[in-house]
Amino acid sequence: MKEREGEEGEEGNNKRREVMELLILVLGLCLSWGLLRAFSYAANGGRSWSSVVGKLPPGPRPLPVMGNLLELGSQPHRSLAKLARVHGPIMSLMLGSITTVVVSSAAVAREILQIHDDSFSNRTTPDAVTAFRHDEYGLPWIPVSPLWRNLRRICNLHLFSRKTLDSNQDLHNSKIQELVAHMGMIISERLEGIPVSGSKRKDDLLDILLNLSKDKEDMDLFTMNHLFLRTINHGNNVEVNQGLKT
Repeated sequence: MKEREGEEGEEGNNKRREVMELLILVLGLCLSWGLLRAFSYAANGGRSWSSVVGKLPPGPRPLPVMGNLLELGSQPHRSLAKLARVHGPIMSLMLGSITTVVVSSAAVAREILQIHDDSFSNRTTPDAVTAFRHDEYGLPWIPVSPLWRNLRRICNLHLFSRKTLDSNQDLHNSKIQELVAHMGMIISERLEGIPVSGSKRKDDLLDILLNLSKDKEDMDLFTMNHLFLRTINHGNNVEVNQGLKT
């Protein structure tokens, strides 16, 4: 009798332990879901998804935190084409916590670029360029404003004017000759199908803009330019999850 009672008591304890573990698991899942909802709410600027989506074009429902990033996959152009067949030529996606409107219709794109160009002319600023306030003073990223127009006017009058281009004609010719020689070296080594490197094109462009000669071995400008572009291209998690930004 005592052995049977001991077995029954142990079996009851095991059942109670399993029930407690199940309750803890359910509570943990509920707590995680609540935290994800709170994080998504904070990332959307204090607005719920229903209030945000009511003013946006149709689109796939996003996941918490990740949004629709998983639906883009490794070939986003094909994924967007498939989504457009389901949700129409104008659809909204959540890239993390960033709301993105995708246009896949030529007619709508023409209307946006020709009629509403002022509203859509600003660029997306990578988070990496905000470290030294390049987003406030750098020509590629600052919004359309009087400062941007002044910088554009300076470029048109002094950097890309006909007089400046004519004065750099010798430099242009030398760079073309270097490019032809570079292509000849590639062909001579039978490395067919390998394009001219992007760093070569950027170095030539900087030479022309800054009127630099071939004596640039001691300059760090080109190394800095390469590191700067690589940092921007890698991106940052903050760009898709604004809640991580401090």
